[in-house]
Amino acid sequence: MDIGRRRVIARWAATGALAGAGAAAVLMLVDKLQYHAPQNLVFVLLPGTTFGLAVSIPLWRRGLAAGWWAAVFVAWSIIAWPAAYYAGVRVLVAIETTGPSRLALAGLAGGLVWSAILTAALLVLPFMRAGRAWPGLVIAGGLTGALCVSLLEILGQWGFGAVYIVLWGVWYAVQGGMIAAAMPRD
Repeated sequence: MDIGRRRVIARWAATGALAGAGAAAVLMLVDKLQYHAPQNLVFVLLPGTTFGLAVSIPLWRRGLAAGWWAAVFVAWSIIAWPAAYYAGVRVLVAIETTGPSRLALAGLAGGLVWSAILTAALLVLPFMRAGRAWPGLVIAGGLTGALCVSLLEILGQWGFGAVYIVLWGVWYAVQGGMIAAAMPRD
């Protein structure tokens, strides 16, 4: 892989990390004001909006996606976050054991749902259909979700805190970097 390609991937990963960390930081502030829950509109809209914009605007600017698609991708991203949240909660409630393995499964479920929805939206783009990155994008979403949720439990950092900000940054960075790796070379 050439240096220019690595730079593009690193820039997308960094943008993803900033979007994820920024969303988590805002949610941390909102959490101090009001408990994070699905009925809190900021909790529902912010994560998907930030990721949707971090991905769709650069694709549109590079000419890889139409403007209408960018708007649709942001909408899919907004839908993906609560769907992933509910999937994780459902698994958490269904499993009767305690500890990191239970949370890893919940994180895996949430990560798979989030990344599957977003990958489905990305498959509209020819470069995503032509490449082989899309299965990896879904798998990486699930594995990163499992890792992040498990680490929250292991580190005792439930609720929004510094660890949460870092882990959301990591999740968004992995997804952003993998999307960039699938893009055609300039």
